[in-house]
Amino acid sequence: MKTLFIKYRSVIKFILTFLLVYLSLSVIYKFYLQFSDGSEFYPDYFTHLVGEQSKDLLNTFGYATKMVPHLEEPSLKVIIGNVYVARVIEGCNGLSVLILFISFIVAFSGRFKATLLYLLSGSVIIYVVNVLRIVILSIWLYKYPEQSEFLHAVVFPAIIYGAVFLLWIFWVNRFSKLNQKMYKPVKYILLFILITVLVLIRWFENELFYDPYLTFFHNDYLYIDSPRREVLKLVAFTVLRYVLNGLVSLGILYVVFKDRSIIKFSALVYAMAFIILICGYLYFVINPKQTDYYFFFNLRRFLIQPVILILLLPAFYYYKLTKDLK
Repeated sequence: MKTLFIKYRSVIKFILTFLLVYLSLSVIYKFYLQFSDGSEFYPDYFTHLVGEQSKDLLNTFGYATKMVPHLEEPSLKVIIGNVYVARVIEGCNGLSVLILFISFIVAFSGRFKATLLYLLSGSVIIYVVNVLRIVILSIWLYKYPEQSEFLHAVVFPAIIYGAVFLLWIFWVNRFSKLNQKMYKPVKYILLFILITVLVLIRWFENELFYDPYLTFFHNDYLYIDSPRREVLKLVAFTVLRYVLNGLVSLGILYVVFKDRSIIKFSALVYAMAFIILICGYLYFVINPKQTDYYFFFNLRRFLIQPVILILLLPAFYYYKLTKDLK
């Protein structure tokens, strides 16, 4: 174990730096949301801005759109014509995704000027992609309302997180002038299958897992402290989902890097992360407070989504590139 930690100390440094920046920015964002209560920009300035720009773009595309404040919750109703098609809540403004992006880039920071320029340009790209995501989702829901669950749960999260992942890979690649060999078709097929499994886990999450928080965080968290839940059953299914995502993620890492030591180290990361995350998760589940739900939501994200994979892939990719250059 000690050998693995020494070998991958650059990856450990990245993970620790990422977590420090991510936690710091999350705390700042939490205070921003608290100070936004009662603001003239409903529900908060950034969400209001995203909503207004989405509305303007929809009108430009020929869809008569209004953004109407929701009277029962802090959100904006997207109304096309006279049809209520969607709502823009705080989670739609893209800031939580920007926090992920910024944390990663700072953890891999190079020269100050280059890092700052990339942070600014990347943030603009993510912001634009997010507004376009809301616009396209609104149009699609207006035309095909029966596909709302698939679009909202799978397609459009994949768009915004995919954009972030590509920006990460581009940033990591700045360290290398190597021409990487094209993957063999078998590797592409295996990667496609494994990624499809992750997508299916997300798509059928309501059928596969007992998790009242899936619907709770869509809307109910605005009104009540906690959903009705069976704690032991909830924890068991959350652990199951983490294990399934983890096993598939380890498979993806092996297909990409074909390095057993990377898999061993990644398994250690997953195990240690699980201990920390599940302790925090249990605290928030047993001691529900509405004021804590921003932190709970973000901690829970690491348990039920393959976020750790999204961090480890570029981290090991960078490790391999720098190792090959020596």
